[in-house]
Parts: sequence; C-alpha cells; structure tokens
Amino acid sequence: MEAKEISLQVVKQLGNYESVRATITYAIDGEDTLTALTRAKHDIDTAFNKLYEKRGIPTVSMEKEPLTEDSPIFNRRKKGLKSGEFTLEQIFGWYEVSEEIERILLNN
Repeated sequence: MEAKEISLQVVKQLGNYESVRATITYAIDGEDTLTALTRAKHDIDTAFNKLYEKRGIPTVSMEKEPLTEDSPIFNRRKKGLKSGEFTLEQIFGWYEVSEEIERILLNN
C-alpha cells in the first residue's frame, strides 16, 4: 500500500495556558514520506513564526547542523545511506554537508 497524502499536526505552547494547534495536509505524489513531513513541518513553523512574531514568542530556527566526519551521527548516516534507509538528498536536507563529506558519502 502506498501513501497518497500526509497530515502533520503541531501544537505550540504560547504560555499563560495558551496553545496553538496547526494541521497541514499534503498530497505527496510519489514523494517519500520523510521528505513530505519535513516540508510540512517547515511550512507550519514558517506560518507560526509569521503569525506570532509580534507577541515576543521565540522563533524556530531552521538552520542545518553541519555534518562532520568526527560527529557521532556521521557513521550512522553513512550506514543508513549504504543500507538504503535514506537517500543522499535527504542527508543534504537535514545537514550542512561540505564537499569533503559529500565525497566520502558518494564513495560509500
């Protein structure tokens, strides 16, 4: 069975017993689920930041963590790439990848 759409629901606490619940649904059209959920999460966070930035609520940073050869996650990502658990494109979406690390992953 192949998924045709995804829904992502995020609840943000505003403080003083206030919260906001946001839901977004996308047709994925052959896109893998993880990539679709990542895109949906980014869209919800962006909308939330635009709606509530004037209230003094801290914004969510979407900066990518650099992937380095000595980072603890590097070997797990390399093994997952080799086993087909995820793609090189997904790694580029999650992390800031230098040319040297890209070369290592491509030669894996």
